[in-house]
Amino acid sequence: MQARDMGMCPIDSQNLLQNPGFETPSVEPDGNGKAVNTGSPASSIPGKWDGCCNQSGGGTTWMVSLGTPRCGLRSLQVTSTSATANVLNQSLQLPSKVGKTLTASAYVFVQQASAGAKIGLDIWDLGANKVIASSPTIAQSTADWQKLELSVPVPSGGNFQLRINTSGTLTAYVDDPSVLVP
Repeated sequence: MQARDMGMCPIDSQNLLQNPGFETPSVEPDGNGKAVNTGSPASSIPGKWDGCCNQSGGGTTWMVSLGTPRCGLRSLQVTSTSATANVLNQSLQLPSKVGKTLTASAYVFVQQASAGAKIGLDIWDLGANKVIASSPTIAQSTADWQKLELSVPVPSGGNFQLRINTSGTLTAYVDDPSVLVP
């Protein structure tokens, strides 16, 4: 992986996500935010984020990692074993931005991915209860951090989630997600 000058990682003051670099630990007593995650070992989902998993046939663990940050001191490690669907998300309420185009992105480094595994981003419309936009997915190991990105109008009502999705068996790191709306 490429060595990085941390000066190349400016904080975007327009980013609407809270704790986008996973630098702030959860203040929940169990360290898991509000997530119900039965991965083994237990997850340490960062503050302001939430998650869920489909554990049938496997499991996923979301861990705040000090070992492989893109920027700052921490990133989020995702370890998934034969899992069918796993989501880490943050909800946003932006009724004043309805119809304006939002751009969501995150950087992903995939250390290992078995056949059929993938990681990507999507926007979930909380009013319509459906995905309204998805980024391309990464389905193989990467030599360095790769940027995932998508754009879509803010949905009616303005309530949505940025979701980090994984499936299959993989080990990956996510850092610096953002949601921008002009």
